[in-house]
Amino acid sequence: MPASGWLRSLKPASQAFIDGDMDCLAPLDYPFLNQGQVCEQVECLSGHLGRLGLEHRRAVIGYSLYTRQLEAVQERTGKAFCAGNCGRPPVGCCNAAHYRVHSLADFMIGRPSGLAMQLAASIEGLQRSEDAWSRHEGLTHTSDHCAYLAERGCTLLLFKSPRCIHYICPHLEADLLLRFPGAAPAYAAAMSVAAVSTSLRSADFTSPEVLAAACLMLPGIPGA
Repeated sequence: MPASGWLRSLKPASQAFIDGDMDCLAPLDYPFLNQGQVCEQVECLSGHLGRLGLEHRRAVIGYSLYTRQLEAVQERTGKAFCAGNCGRPPVGCCNAAHYRVHSLADFMIGRPSGLAMQLAASIEGLQRSEDAWSRHEGLTHTSDHCAYLAERGCTLLLFKSPRCIHYICPHLEADLLLRFPGAAPAYAAAMSVAAVSTSLRSADFTSPEVLAAACLMLPGIPGA
């Protein structure tokens, strides 16, 4: 389901910071997005999150731009395979509450930074917004398993947790190694590291290594 519909549905809290956020975020490199997607996303989220502090707000927007790129990559590399070849139907990897960013152990042992906790809280709040919009658009939850699993897939668009957005199962990894033998090993390794890492700092939520490996595996696919 396209993310643009949800983005356009967001109510602005303040438009005071849109230009500054655009100047900061839009010129950065997004190999799997086109400029129109980037600008729309920054504008909609900056307005909606306008009451957040600058560092917090830009961390949330930056994370969403990262996940949208990974969604574009996975659209080309994994979603069709998962739909037709899942080794654990009907829920596959969506078999628990993996959408949560931090566990109690993360708080007790890892002690995430203040910004990491703010980012996690915003992600989980925006997950609820995405889920409500997706259900309004016709997706129906399945029973049990993940709270955001619907009959036609995940109801989340831009705010899957780091664990969810980076996870690839052994079946998909084997398929990628067959289809992209040159670049897939680095991509799969980077995804695996990111999927199990604890997000103790805001920088831990994303992985430049994943995007670098994806660029070698696929040509840029703006607009996907």
